[in-house]
Amino acid sequence: MGKKLLILTEAGDNIGLGHLIRCDAIANECRRQNITCLLFVHFQGKIIDFQGQFESKNWHSDIDFLMQYSQDCPILIDSYLVSDEVLLTIRGYFNQVIMLDDYNRVNYDADSIINPNVYFDKINYSNQKAKCYGGSEYVILRDEIIQKGKSKLVTATNQIAVMLGGSISEELLTKVCNSLLSFNEYNIVIICPSPIQREKFSKQYHLFKWQGLQNAIEICKLYLESYLVISGCGQTLHELAYLGKNVIGIQVGDDQILNQEYYLESGFLKTKLVWNDPEIEEKIEVEIKHILARTDSEFLARNFIKGNGVKNILKLIFDSTNSITWRFAERDDSSLFFKWANDPDVRNNSFSHDKIKWEDHALWFKDNLDHGTIFLLFYAENKPIGQLRIKFEGGKGIIDYSVDASYRGRGYGTVILSTVSKIKEKFQIKFPIIGVVKQANVNSIKAFVNSGFAFSKRELIDFQMCEIFEI
Repeated sequence: MGKKLLILTEAGDNIGLGHLIRCDAIANECRRQNITCLLFVHFQGKIIDFQGQFESKNWHSDIDFLMQYSQDCPILIDSYLVSDEVLLTIRGYFNQVIMLDDYNRVNYDADSIINPNVYFDKINYSNQKAKCYGGSEYVILRDEIIQKGKSKLVTATNQIAVMLGGSISEELLTKVCNSLLSFNEYNIVIICPSPIQREKFSKQYHLFKWQGLQNAIEICKLYLESYLVISGCGQTLHELAYLGKNVIGIQVGDDQILNQEYYLESGFLKTKLVWNDPEIEEKIEVEIKHILARTDSEFLARNFIKGNGVKNILKLIFDSTNSITWRFAERDDSSLFFKWANDPDVRNNSFSHDKIKWEDHALWFKDNLDHGTIFLLFYAENKPIGQLRIKFEGGKGIIDYSVDASYRGRGYGTVILSTVSKIKEKFQIKFPIIGVVKQANVNSIKAFVNSGFAFSKRELIDFQMCEIFEI
């Protein structure tokens, strides 16, 4: 079974395009790595004409469609607006949930949190139970930007570009346009995704060149052909820093504060500008004059943005299960298997709910080892996380497996069961290996299905309906 990733994000009015752009970059890298990726986008307001492979879904409120993918793959969520209730429901559907987060927005019920920003170290994530990752090595860049960044930069000295995001306030846009009026010897290009705003402002500022939403190749071309870019301080700023462009960065939301501060401290940005500053128009004009008068070479920020963030994110998502190792159990492992055998959930899902005595377990464990039963012990991050047992009788192998309580809900059950086919091949086992699961144990049933087992039949065993799987 090949790798698969599900992504949920949002875009549109009062949201912008940052979430969609970075999720689209992840989805495209998945396809380059032959990872099946499904990207679902909730649009607030009118659906944006964004060039990418995605499906528009109102997943903020209608999430029933996700059940068909339930526990079949990891799910990555990049959202500011989704409710805690919806996140909790999604958590119940999927074994592995990963959140993209910019500023520790809420307490996430997730397995991993990834902050794809340079200021990760400045955020205290001690309130989160999930594992938290972030920093410059996880900054998301579109592949078109990375490839162009590897080539020699071509800068036209007579062009200024304005890119303030997918949701621009008319107040800010007016002030930026006014600050550019005295630079009529320059080619001024303004990216304005909203057709209504574009039509309105193009009449008032007709000397400027107004363009709608651009694809990644067009945006990259605009970056490279511009001597100066006036930008927000979100996702676009990472791309401009990687390319080493002259930039005036305007903070257009609270979620951009730390990003702006980082690039000010690094020297990439020279002046702190905030969208609601009553003097911003004059400050932009002064900063433009300073940059145009500079004779130093462009600042190259690639020393702290390497361009491998998307690959690192995918490696993190899939290595959390692919890095599992296993070994054959030995007699000294008896106490660990005893602990797992008496786990309350394991006993509840067994045909006998009685607690096992140590003396009985020790004799049983030794006898099974001596008579050819296969016991495997699985590790993640050098810690034991589960076991698999195959006992041979009546011309078939019968499976028992369990995952340590601390590691459940991460897809490890599927990974453990996926080793059975390798065991069959290694020992050239010709007869079937089966798993017997109570019909009420939904998670275990899905683990068998997702690991390549075929449904064989339903059978009443000890007055309990069971599903039997075979490989």
